[in-house]
Amino acid sequence: MEDDCWTYAPQMIERQFYVNHPEVRKLPETPEKHLRGYQNAFVLTGEQTAIVQRLTMNLMGLVAEASRTTSRNLENMLIGRVENGPYRRIGLTQTAELQAAGGGIWRNVPKFTEALRRDGITAFVDKAGRNWNLHTYGSMVLRTTSRQAEVLAVLTQDPEQDLYQISAHGSTCKLCASLEGRVYSKSGRDPDFPPLAAAFGKMDKAGPDTLENSWLNIHPNCLHQLLAWTPMGRSEEEIRKIKEFSSFQRNPVTRDPRTQKQVEAYRQKERDRARWLRDYRQWEKYREALGDRVPGTFETFRRHKLAGDEKFQAWKSAVQKQNRLDKSSKHDILKDIELKAIPITNKAIDRVPAVRPTGWSAERAKRLQAAHRELLMTVMDQPPGTEAGAIYSLDMQLLSREIGKEHHVELPSSSEPYISIHNHPDGLIFSHGDIDTFLSRSAMNAMSVVTNNGKVFWMEKLENYDGFLTIVAWKKRLPSIQACIASKDIEGYIGHIKSFISEVERYGTLFIAGED
Repeated sequence: MEDDCWTYAPQMIERQFYVNHPEVRKLPETPEKHLRGYQNAFVLTGEQTAIVQRLTMNLMGLVAEASRTTSRNLENMLIGRVENGPYRRIGLTQTAELQAAGGGIWRNVPKFTEALRRDGITAFVDKAGRNWNLHTYGSMVLRTTSRQAEVLAVLTQDPEQDLYQISAHGSTCKLCASLEGRVYSKSGRDPDFPPLAAAFGKMDKAGPDTLENSWLNIHPNCLHQLLAWTPMGRSEEEIRKIKEFSSFQRNPVTRDPRTQKQVEAYRQKERDRARWLRDYRQWEKYREALGDRVPGTFETFRRHKLAGDEKFQAWKSAVQKQNRLDKSSKHDILKDIELKAIPITNKAIDRVPAVRPTGWSAERAKRLQAAHRELLMTVMDQPPGTEAGAIYSLDMQLLSREIGKEHHVELPSSSEPYISIHNHPDGLIFSHGDIDTFLSRSAMNAMSVVTNNGKVFWMEKLENYDGFLTIVAWKKRLPSIQACIASKDIEGYIGHIKSFISEVERYGTLFIAGED
């Protein structure tokens, strides 16, 4: 992967300058388009060439980090490691089986890799503790760098041009909504317009308002474009209004300018995108599990999934059979041991406490309390045992709400950090399925459970959250939890859940149990 990227990355970044994106991004891939690109290449400035080299080195640094981490993981898997862990445990188990059977070493390699896959071993864990496979991580860093190159291609096209406007879209996220349409100064020295670095975000908050100290984009995968802006040909009144609109003092960026219709349009777009991403990840997992039995293109896979035809059902059944641990983790213990649901009453709704996590304002905690109460009211008239859930932005703005079925609800994910809440009809703490979801979704900042009798349980990833160590601790705990489920030992099950939560607090997980 690293060798291929050294060939691909410079070409990918240079193309953003040669073809002069974004103006021609929508044109078909024709010889004429790329001829224009290489004509543009003749006028690349020294500054642009230096930027291409800098972006290439930044990108390859990220790729090399992933490569080194994966190499270390492979060494630990194949050579062995001193400390106890999943690699050592699985390696010793497979070696013991090999010695007992008297077989050759290569005969056990498929069993070894399959055992690692069942144990959920990931190829790469980044500094934030998020788990990636190399394909997904590589795609992310390439997309981010490509977008930075595209932005810089526009900004360096004319060294004399200082003012640029960020395009305005019909529906956009809250972060971009307050920044789009404004005019910015590339140098950061214009007295009438804010520095462009303020829109992109400064790497060093106390540093200069220059592009070198910025992230070169509002956020990853941002689709907003930069347009050169000039006051030429505009009336004094028009220029005055643009200056006033662009000013961070007169028009604060903390204000969300979107109408309710625009907010709903963006939320629908995010739901559609989340659905697309879930389907894509499912295709990747199915390909990993079944190989060429699953189509090699995502479009073909999704066509079968949307149709719900026999082929898709066969793939689904095969994956479930191949990974029974994953299948069992999707079921709540309530279904396994047949606990009875608690009826929801108005008294229970009124009893829901105002949980206030660390760093939250009182107003934000009240919005969380209101969300818990609204969720119970949503399922109050549903059949007994119904679960419902919702996802919210970090400032407690509703993104999606879903009503599930008896003891189970499927909630969408989000590309931006979010909070997930759902009810527990049995009145119990987090289930093992909840914890699986909490650990596997990197954008999920927090999860809360509100029980039918008015209790609240809160789990949050803090700034010092170590996802790798938390997942390792969870994998060690799972066999004991599965044994409790098999024996229908509810007290042992809850004990293991509570013990795990207490154990991983040292890895940056906050837990709150709230009762009135």
